[in-house]
Amino acid sequence: MQFCSLLVFSAIFKIMNITNQKCIIYFRISGNVLFLLVSGYSYISVCSCVSQQSRNDNNIIPVVRVHTFLQRGCGETTTRIALTTERKVIELLAQSGITVISPLIRPEKATPAFHVQGEVVQQDSLLTVKIVLIDNNDRVISSGFISGTDSFFRTIRDVTGETVFYVLDVDQTSLKFPTTRKRPTLSGSAYALYLKARQKATAGQYDRAISLMHAAIERDSWFTSAYTVTAQLYREKGIDDSAALWEQMVKESNGVLPYRDSVNKEQPLKDLLDESGVQPFISVEKGLHYKHISLPEHDLSALVWLLDLNHFAITLKMQSSAAGNYIHEFMTSPRAILAINGGFFEIGRNYVHTPSGLIVTNGRLLNPLTDYGGTGIFCIKEGMPQIVWAKESINPAGCTLALQCGPVIVEPGGVMGVYDNSYRRLSRSAIGLADGKVVLAIVSGKGGSGLSLYEFAEFLRRKREEGGIGCDAALNLDGGASSQVCFSHKKLAVAVNGLWKINSAIVVEKR
Repeated sequence: MQFCSLLVFSAIFKIMNITNQKCIIYFRISGNVLFLLVSGYSYISVCSCVSQQSRNDNNIIPVVRVHTFLQRGCGETTTRIALTTERKVIELLAQSGITVISPLIRPEKATPAFHVQGEVVQQDSLLTVKIVLIDNNDRVISSGFISGTDSFFRTIRDVTGETVFYVLDVDQTSLKFPTTRKRPTLSGSAYALYLKARQKATAGQYDRAISLMHAAIERDSWFTSAYTVTAQLYREKGIDDSAALWEQMVKESNGVLPYRDSVNKEQPLKDLLDESGVQPFISVEKGLHYKHISLPEHDLSALVWLLDLNHFAITLKMQSSAAGNYIHEFMTSPRAILAINGGFFEIGRNYVHTPSGLIVTNGRLLNPLTDYGGTGIFCIKEGMPQIVWAKESINPAGCTLALQCGPVIVEPGGVMGVYDNSYRRLSRSAIGLADGKVVLAIVSGKGGSGLSLYEFAEFLRRKREEGGIGCDAALNLDGGASSQVCFSHKKLAVAVNGLWKINSAIVVEKR
């Protein structure tokens, strides 16, 4: 495939010497070339180039190959940004029901109709992610780039996928060009900060949301929707003078877009609790109980196991391949009956997986406690399972097993650990404690949909008579595309396949 548009972008960078230019360039190709200059800042910029001739005008669900992102630069930073962007694009496409072909996920026997290619370029402190969408005839459908500092890319990490498709100006479910949507800003970086601010707003973190909205407006002073949200956030905080000032600016610019406008407020949790309440746990054998709840109307299923450690042992298995393993590949012991994904991990060059946080297995410290590995730790100390705060700095030497992850979604004592519903529904995995037993749970749906973190926590926290699991404490494990489980015991067998390989797994074995 010809990576033609990247050469164009390189030429633009050389001509503009963009690190010294306080501007953002946006252009679209449709027969003729139109250049539009928009105010902004040198350390954040976005460019989008679109060929209207290659629209996907049919309703066939496309197959897309996401190629390994190239890197021009050295060090951990470009590697991390390249892999993060690549993974977020894959995850968003898969959640949309599109068949994805990539070295990062299970091989698919399909012929791709489209290709996504990317490159990360580092010039001093400026990092640029370039994306190209092309068809099988090597025609560029759309291309774009997002530039910023390392701190910026860390901030927008979990909205990277949405930002990429916003910059490309294509719908990720069909790869068609939106025909009715009017984009509120031409700056992808401003839009990314706007998305992140909305997340913080729905979580009730208004100060952080306001700060992010101000940053978005710095990138695009004509971003009226961000003005609207800023006014609403000041109202939420009771700072009426500031709210009135921002509302006046919105009125003068004639634009409104409430920050909760696109939230999906369906309530799968209520139906899940109702169904779970009438469906008892199955006793598989002494010390092992299991429940499978299916909600076809929400395309949602939940699997839950209760384990008595007097009859079953929990071990933490690490990958046998440097590039990670799928969940069934952790079931190497003849006594293994269940494996569920473990904690967060980083992916480096050549797709080498490394754990993000504390890992203790068989009493050996494999990875130290970190600031970014998660807020909680599941550990087994003197034979007793515990969920503790990472900030308590437990002594790993006293643990036979320890796994750092997070957040702690049910705090010790059965206290809710998630305080607001973001409605961001993904597959989720967790380990918990209930009445002296260990709980393993996973929720999943088509394309990686599931529950929000708040809904998952509420399901685990609620009492059994209310349809919940009755957890006294619960720790969120790696989720989304990493959520996966494999269970096989007696006549029961069930599996939830994750999108890609993982670094560690919690494995249950018969004693």
